Amino acid sequence: MLRSSFVIATYGKSTPLSSEFRAPCIRIFLTSLLKNHFFNNLLSFGTHKHGSVISCSTIRCFKTIVSKLFDNCSACDIPLINRIQGVHLVMDISFIIVNWNTGNLLLDCLHSIRNTVSGFTYEIVVVDNGSRDGSVQAVRQQFCSPVTLIENPDNRGFARANNQALSIARGRFIILLNTDTIVQDRAIASLLRLLADNPAAAAAGPRMIDRDGSLQNSFDNFPSLATELFNKSLLRVLFPRKFAGKNSSASAPFEVESIIGACMALRRDAIQQVGMLDEDYFFFLEETDWCFRLRAAGWKIYHHPGAVIIHLQGQSKKRRPASARIEYYRSLYLFFKKNRSPLSYAALRVARFAKVAVNCALNLLGLCLTAGQNRKLREKTAVYGWLLCWHLLLCPRSWGLKRP
Repeated sequence: MLRSSFVIATYGKSTPLSSEFRAPCIRIFLTSLLKNHFFNNLLSFGTHKHGSVISCSTIRCFKTIVSKLFDNCSACDIPLINRIQGVHLVMDISFIIVNWNTGNLLLDCLHSIRNTVSGFTYEIVVVDNGSRDGSVQAVRQQFCSPVTLIENPDNRGFARANNQALSIARGRFIILLNTDTIVQDRAIASLLRLLADNPAAAAAGPRMIDRDGSLQNSFDNFPSLATELFNKSLLRVLFPRKFAGKNSSASAPFEVESIIGACMALRRDAIQQVGMLDEDYFFFLEETDWCFRLRAAGWKIYHHPGAVIIHLQGQSKKRRPASARIEYYRSLYLFFKKNRSPLSYAALRVARFAKVAVNCALNLLGLCLTAGQNRKLREKTAVYGWLLCWHLLLCPRSWGLKRP
């Protein structure tokens, strides 16, 4: 860590400042600087359409100066500055990543941010939900600035962990990333440009692809009786404008109902209006509920096909497929209970139970006909069997993904 050698220029001479007077003089200097109207205008990122580059470089330069003035102060330690006259400096982006035993994926995600994001000031907040795979140690060894690490003793779920990071995030824009995402060139810049150019836009999501380039579902409709009782592929064929899918040929950004939470860029103002993620959801559909509340408040949600993110999809839930499926059903029922009519909620519960029972019976029959030799069929039968038992036992809270 660099130690400061702060000097006062007096009539062409450089006079070293003794340590006992260094800190008070620095604070006087910084306070005067922060009170300067021109300087504060430069710091207000986004107040001018073309002001982002000036603001970013100014803030970056300012933080570098501060880090050299204060002993044991890192280049990203803004709270030291915040305490001067109560001034709060805001950076461009806060990346938020929640990790649960996906250490290698997390490191790849962090490297992709560092390698592709430039021209913006940013911080990264990693929330670890009690991992046991050495994730925390790996992040500490390979990344320092600008990564902030929050360590939870247990798995607190996606919504609660993200909210922990949101409560300390300092960016004007917030970007939620899954650990199994790899950021591609210009993706982040494209999403932020979309938000900056559309004041009514609360959130934007990229086009997500597999590692081999095949398309994934990057946006979706809100769950309804239509989407849950009928085949979605059929709905997309019959009503392509209402139920657009991943094969959409659009090249320009367009408005959607909700975006997939693997990568979400959000405007801080919108979050402040509707609140953070609903912690009643433990895993699945938290972002869908968020988009529902944002649209209800008058904000718009966009999909940007020109911004591309590689998504390795569902790495955490693959280790416990039955538990993950139970958790998804719990979240789906919760979404209907919160956001749909009591009649729709009751109809969904009956229809989903019937569907699980039929699928369980059909897969069990197939398993018998193949003498149990088909591995995928065995796995599907096990998942539907656990789902059926969960429903028959009136959906016990203790089943599903682990809760604290």
